[in-house]
Amino acid sequence: MLFAIYGLRRKEVAGLRIEDLDWQHEIICIRRAKNLKTQIFPLSKTVGDSILNYLRKVRIKKCSYREIFLRINAPYTPLTPTGLTAIAARYFKPLNLPIQHHGPHALRHACASHLIQEENVSLKQISEHLGHKDLESTSIYAKVNIKGLRKVADFNMGDVL
Repeated sequence: MLFAIYGLRRKEVAGLRIEDLDWQHEIICIRRAKNLKTQIFPLSKTVGDSILNYLRKVRIKKCSYREIFLRINAPYTPLTPTGLTAIAARYFKPLNLPIQHHGPHALRHACASHLIQEENVSLKQISEHLGHKDLESTSIYAKVNIKGLRKVADFNMGDVL
């Protein structure tokens, strides 16, 4: 959910700590892996409920680690970015989806694609949402903006000339 809804990177999910969730104000603070800035998002009810369920029913109770996501078998250490990739791939591969990558980045890409295609969000807003340093990093998602491409195709050059 964190990959698909917030477009987080593996390292950002692996580094998510208990204190990064402000339950009272319903926000989540993300330390961006590449630009090292902190970004605050509203904590969606679905994500919040899922994390609470994990903390209450799955995560080992007596643990000194502050990272939210831990291995379910001993040693109970924080999940690594590589571990998150393995978990995602385990669920992706049986689906036989026609996608190049079967890890968390596919969900991050799906988040951006959804924002640009369904929510009509600008590339600048998507760049900010994904924590990109510059707009050029987000330009890869422009090629899937069918609605945007249609607007360009319908553009009347007579207005400019």
